Amino acid sequence: MMAEVAKSPSPRDDAAFLADVKKRFSEAYEADRENRDRALSDAEFEADTGDGVAVKNGVWPQNVRKQREADGRICLTINKSRTITRQVTNELRLKPPAINVSPAEDGDVATAAVIEGLVRSIEQSSKAKRVYAKGGEDGARCGMGFWRVTTDYVSPDSFDQEIKIKPILNPFSVLYDPAAEDSTCRDARYCFVYDDMPREAFEKRFKGKIDADFYAADSARIDGEWICKDTIRLVEYWCVEEKAATLQLLTDGSTRWADDKEPIAFGVTVKQERQSTKKTVCMYLCSGADVLEETEWAGDRIPSVPVWGEEARIGAKRIRNGVLTYARDAIRLHSFARSANAETVASQPKAPWLVTPKMVEGFGAQWQNAANGNPAVLYYNPDPVAGKPERQPPPSPSSGWIQEALQSADDIKSTTGIFDASLGAKSNETSGKAILARQREGDVGTYTFVDNLMDAIEETGRIIIGLIPYIYDAPRELRILGKKMEAQIVAVNQAWVNGDGQVQHIDLGVGKYDVTVSTGPSVTTQRQETAELLTNALQAAPMLAPVILPRLAEVIDLPDADEFAAEVKQLLQPQQGGAQQEMQMQAAQLSMAEQQAKVQKLQAEAAHTMAKAQAEGSPEGDPQTAKLDLALKAAQLRQAEAMADEAQANAGIAYANLAQLANPVTAEAQAMHTVAEAHQAAAQANQAHIQTASALHDLAAKPLDAAHQAADLHTKLNPPDAEGAGG
Repeated sequence: MMAEVAKSPSPRDDAAFLADVKKRFSEAYEADRENRDRALSDAEFEADTGDGVAVKNGVWPQNVRKQREADGRICLTINKSRTITRQVTNELRLKPPAINVSPAEDGDVATAAVIEGLVRSIEQSSKAKRVYAKGGEDGARCGMGFWRVTTDYVSPDSFDQEIKIKPILNPFSVLYDPAAEDSTCRDARYCFVYDDMPREAFEKRFKGKIDADFYAADSARIDGEWICKDTIRLVEYWCVEEKAATLQLLTDGSTRWADDKEPIAFGVTVKQERQSTKKTVCMYLCSGADVLEETEWAGDRIPSVPVWGEEARIGAKRIRNGVLTYARDAIRLHSFARSANAETVASQPKAPWLVTPKMVEGFGAQWQNAANGNPAVLYYNPDPVAGKPERQPPPSPSSGWIQEALQSADDIKSTTGIFDASLGAKSNETSGKAILARQREGDVGTYTFVDNLMDAIEETGRIIIGLIPYIYDAPRELRILGKKMEAQIVAVNQAWVNGDGQVQHIDLGVGKYDVTVSTGPSVTTQRQETAELLTNALQAAPMLAPVILPRLAEVIDLPDADEFAAEVKQLLQPQQGGAQQEMQMQAAQLSMAEQQAKVQKLQAEAAHTMAKAQAEGSPEGDPQTAKLDLALKAAQLRQAEAMADEAQANAGIAYANLAQLANPVTAEAQAMHTVAEAHQAAAQANQAHIQTASALHDLAAKPLDAAHQAADLHTKLNPPDAEGAGG
């Protein structure tokens, strides 16, 4: 079952349509024939277990194996190919990649989080981890693997549908448009997924829909390909049909096709129209003579996803390889060298005897079986001429075959890019850094296959997100999963109240969303390197423990590393929180002192201005007293300025300390702290004004009746260097 959209029947000549289907099928098959033949050879090579089952493209050529077995010779099959393919893909089983969803055009963060959780739920219910691993293994083994996105009803008694990810077990059953350029075949015009069904199963499935006589085993319509004596080819023919259509821009900013059946919302009108091309994805289930089913797919691309191997282009020709393609000869030579060496070793206890016919006369059977058993006594007839039987020395082991086996083992490593350190075996590396470097070399050497798998998973996420507005289009409650796979039930396409008492409305049909896949060149290697780096940083700078410990707990190889990391964060949070609250209170108090100092500064400025106006504008009164009063106000002004500068500097240092506590490693916090300390130093340099103001207060309280005393005081209070420092 899949997402079905009502497709109006259209007049069609089925004979001409099926002829076009067969033509496209042949074109796609011929265009990819060499790659498929090579892929089949790689798959058969890996499947060779050496148990005597005939494999056309096994480790030993069929004619060589048959000849050696007929001669009773050793024929060892040491097939290392399975270890190689498992090394490429099994690491993804340990920590599968995650599909991340982020808002794009008209999207919002809350809806993106729900969609991302829904994708995780779809993956879990579909056992997508195994689906991805199967596709990745096929891509690494024979250069091509596939899976598909489909839909099905939630239960037999429900009209609600859900999205599923399903494997395509036979990678040789898929053919893509040879003109497709995208690595995930997103731009493919057509695709075939076919199966040569047994005749009995085909007739049972489509009973009542076909003319049984037409498909009869003795029918003249048997063509040896689509309709055979024992099988009938059943083909899913996926194609993208394009037709001209009118695109409308509405006054609310949304777009729609003019032929959409849903009416425009009330109050919304068409603002603009233009001619465009509308793509429709259709699936036709065909046999060699009938179109059995016809369905329109809700998405915008063919929903099967390829995982390619290593691909090279020579002109317009594509050449695909698996990880085993270039290693097959080295594995064959390794098995041959080990077999030859085993033959040599096995022949040593069978050293021949040098006898004459007279010596073994009457004891022939005993001497013929001497090499097969372990006889305690061997009888012989003395020969007056030759004496007694003599045994020849056994052949010495061949160092050449041993050396050849070692050399071929190195050839396997160099052709696959996977070395002993990547497999966990001991090699020439002794230090931890050297082992990690060799592991990373193996990761990089096979990263092409991992990268292609990541592309396929990312495209799967795009297909699912494109289907969600069509499949989950009505108000319903869905199960989603968080980043730590914790389950949650959310209501979509309707208003609902969350656990915090807030009203939310998640509309899955509004907005566009982007998809990314989070992974690295090697999960295991990357975690080891990160753990080592954080450990060294913690030893070099213990003061960074609050920052390093939570991250270190996340990457160490423990069964419950996530829970351990959460406990470390929770343990460190109260300590950081207490210090942070204390510093916040201190910063607030200093900020209040800063504001009070600014008020005093403004008051001092006003008093100074008034005293200056009185000294200059009033001819009456004692001029010396007016000058003295002016000097007093000026000193008070400098005092207020100095206090304001110091309060501002103290507040700046408090906020800088707070920023460093929140994130001690950022350059911004360190720069803030340095600037605040400079302001504090400048404020402390102005303390001379405060001392001067105190002296002025003392002198102002005494009666000054002489003009020269006032002049001396004014000179003392305003030295040239002090005024320069105050400015």
